[in-house]
Amino acid sequence: MNLPKEYANLATELIKLTNTDKVNWGRGEETEFTLNRGGVNIEIYPYTNKDEENLHYYYFSFKKESIHDGFRVSNWDYGYDLLEELYKAASRNAQGVRKAIDDFLSGFED
Repeated sequence: MNLPKEYANLATELIKLTNTDKVNWGRGEETEFTLNRGGVNIEIYPYTNKDEENLHYYYFSFKKESIHDGFRVSNWDYGYDLLEELYKAASRNAQGVRKAIDDFLSGFED
């Protein structure tokens, strides 16, 4: 399934917001990252299907009140690269990578 247009726009904006620390992702189970804001819950996580020639997917879900929408995009589909970028940004954000790097580098300022 190709990435739906609405979600391509959302993913692009979330990448910008994540990379400027305007949103804070949390860790879900194992390799899942979640974002909860204003009654909206977003989840993203990777999956590899070893039975289908090692297809790699990103699962994405959007929930708000009675809206429960979601999809998966494989490495053969349009939008995979965008979801991969979002996943990596969410991962770095949830793990506090930017702060850890800043703290590490600040030790050299003396």
